[in-house]
Amino acid sequence: MHSTAETIHACAQALEAADDDRPLRLRQVAQSLASTSRLIRRAYRDFGSIGWPSHRRLVLRRHAGQVLAAVRAAEAHLDTDAEAALRELADLLMTVCHRHVCGRVGALLDEEVLAGLEPVTDWEWVRLVVALAVASGAAVGAAFLPLPATAAPYALSGAATTAFMLIYTSQPRRALELWSNVRR
Repeated sequence: MHSTAETIHACAQALEAADDDRPLRLRQVAQSLASTSRLIRRAYRDFGSIGWPSHRRLVLRRHAGQVLAAVRAAEAHLDTDAEAALRELADLLMTVCHRHVCGRVGALLDEEVLAGLEPVTDWEWVRLVVALAVASGAAVGAAFLPLPATAAPYALSGAATTAFMLIYTSQPRRALELWSNVRR
């Protein structure tokens, strides 16, 4: 809910922004929406009303994909008619947020809104496999470095952490800057 509220707030700020400030505000909407989209995709899992081996998960996963398709369709209009797209996006997100709070994770948006939309494909499993492969490769590479035995666990965990950080952050450069600040 908090992420959705931040995205709605970013939409409001973009609507009120002056013409020279609008590109920055639209970028903030896109960044906030990326985070919110990941949470919408997981809404049915995070709500806690469905057990792991449930036949309902497939239907809910498809619905979440369609909701994301509707959100992306509204986001696509930001470059052609920003004001109308921002209003539509905020309206969609308010509906999603309200219905999630009410426990309607299978009806985050009405069927009329979702009609004809193909669900967005979930590539999260590919990211996980790539992150695991890169972390494993980095660990193998770190094992061949001439390090003392006491430093090897730190090198392995650092390599794995760096691999996951690079793959799971939206801006790997900022993640590396954060990592260098933590080291200091």
